[in-house]
Amino acid sequence: MTGGKITETCIALINPHLPRGGNVKRGVVVIGAVQGDFHDLGYGLVAKQLELGGFEVHQLGVDVPPMTFIDKAQELNADIIGLSAFLITTIPKCNVLIDYLRDMGLRDRFR
Repeated sequence: MTGGKITETCIALINPHLPRGGNVKRGVVVIGAVQGDFHDLGYGLVAKQLELGGFEVHQLGVDVPPMTFIDKAQELNADIIGLSAFLITTIPKCNVLIDYLRDMGLRDRFR
């Protein structure tokens, strides 16, 4: 917990000084921690790297239900849905979301 807070503080300090991806938008990403997972450090670092690479990134937070990812991705016309699952008990939640996408006929729409 303490390490995560320190990292968040450091990122906030250096963020204004980091280079941006330029004017070229490489895509739209929706990212967050799956339902039952309350860890945001890992996906937060990935989100920052994607932003620096020119992606428009929308962070949904932690403990995000599968349909929230899907609804937001559709609303924003996202290209990528990023799922974070730090806990062994939450990793299967990624497959739940993928199954929903498949059942809805949207699996090929998002990476």
